[in-house]
This record gives sequence, structure tokens and C-alpha cells, in this order.
Amino acid sequence: MTRKTNYLMAMGAIASLAIAAPAFSQQTPPPPAYEQQQVQSITVSDDTMKEFVKVQQKVVSVQQVYQSEAKKAADDPAKIAAISQKANEEATKVVEESPITVEQYNKIVMLLPRDQKLQQQYQKVLD
Repeated sequence: MTRKTNYLMAMGAIASLAIAAPAFSQQTPPPPAYEQQQVQSITVSDDTMKEFVKVQQKVVSVQQVYQSEAKKAADDPAKIAAISQKANEEATKVVEESPITVEQYNKIVMLLPRDQKLQQQYQKVLD
């Protein structure tokens, strides 16, 4: 696979993580609305970005397992909800057991698609 393809796949995975982010945000209190509007960029150390990439890959693996289960239960909304909750709990656990905080993880997930500097840093870790 080319680097460009790896990058695009990673960005797609990041976009899918936005689904899990609300569950993570339940673990930490959300910042006031005015802070959410002002946060457009964050500074992330290279070490933190490396840890983020490792954790992100684990979270994506968890999501893939549970997405497969959810497809099998497509006719049962209650079962899908239970599977989704289990996936969110496991993904949250993965992040909590890592060196980065859930808050750091969520910020990076939410800003990465919009922050070119963060994207470059992310790409550098993937290369």
C-alpha cells in the first residue's frame, strides 16, 4: 500500500471514531460551549501523537469486531444498542489504559480532520 492510501485509510478510521467519541465524552465533563468554539488547534507532542496512533489502531480494531457483530444483528435494534454499548465500553477501556487521557484522545480525534498541522504530525508518525 502506498503512503497516501495508508493516510486516507487512517483518516477514514479517524472519522469513524467520531461515533465512539460521545461515549468517551460521557466519561469526562464537557467544556463550556465558548471553549468548544475557541478550540480550533491544539499542540500535541510527538510522543503523545505516537501514543495516539497506537491507541487509535487498537480502538479501530475494537470497532471493527463490534461492527461485524452489529451487522449480524441488523434486525434487532435492542441487540445493536447493546453491541454498541459494549464496543464503546471496550474502546474507552483501551484509551484509559493508555498513556494518554480520554480528553486528549477525544481532542485529537475531533480536531485531526480540521487541523492541517495536526494532520502533518499524524502523517509523520505513520511514515
